[in-house]
Parts: sequence; structure tokens; C-alpha cells
Amino acid sequence: MATLTKVLLSASSEGRSIDITATAGVGGVLVHTPHSTTTTIDEVWLRAHNGTTKTLDLVVEWGASATANQIITTLVPKEGLTDICLGQPLLGQSAGSAAIRAFVADSTGSASQSVIGVYGWVNRFEV
Repeated sequence: MATLTKVLLSASSEGRSIDITATAGVGGVLVHTPHSTTTTIDEVWLRAHNGTTKTLDLVVEWGASATANQIITTLVPKEGLTDICLGQPLLGQSAGSAAIRAFVADSTGSASQSVIGVYGWVNRFEV
């Protein structure tokens, strides 16, 4: 019988914000590493906020850095939490190669040193 467990994002400390300070071309900040068992599915929920005064793009690399695996969301300053990912599944990886990472760019696509905070949780299905 399958079990369902709600867990924190692996890069979050006690459910706190993960500060995304990396920029394009530098490599993303780790957000979550899926379970190491390939029969486990992590259903990932992400929300983010932009506490700066500048509109920024959050680029989430979903298991790989190729453009086809990127979720790009424009975050308006000081608008509270914005939904980024609502229950997207990620299959467990024995090598841990499918991690979720993120970086920041401003809305024109150029790099930015500003911070975006990411929050979330995982509904973990173990078969």
C-alpha cells in the first residue's frame, strides 16, 4: 500500500524561506532534492516572494538546466506570495540527479543580485 507524507523542501531549514541569490550563468540555488528511491514520487508545491523594489524573474530548473526544463515566473515587488509550482511531480532518483534549482534574473533577462524567497512543501508518495 502506498503512503503519503508531507515533508519540507530539502533545502529549507524548518520551513523557512530559501533565499535565491544565484544569477543566470552561475548555477542555481538548490531548492529540493527528490527522494533517492525511484519508486517514490515527490509532488512539489512552490511559492515565492520578491521583497525588492524591482520586477524580477524567478527561473526554476526542474531536474535539469535545459530551457525545456525551466519554469520562469515574473515576480512583481512586494506583492506577497506568488504560486510557482502547484503539485508538479518529480520522480525519485537513485543518483539524486533530478534536483530542483533556481536563479534570479530581472524582467529584461539580465542577471540580478536581488533576493527572492521561495517557500514550499512536498507531498511524498512512496509505493
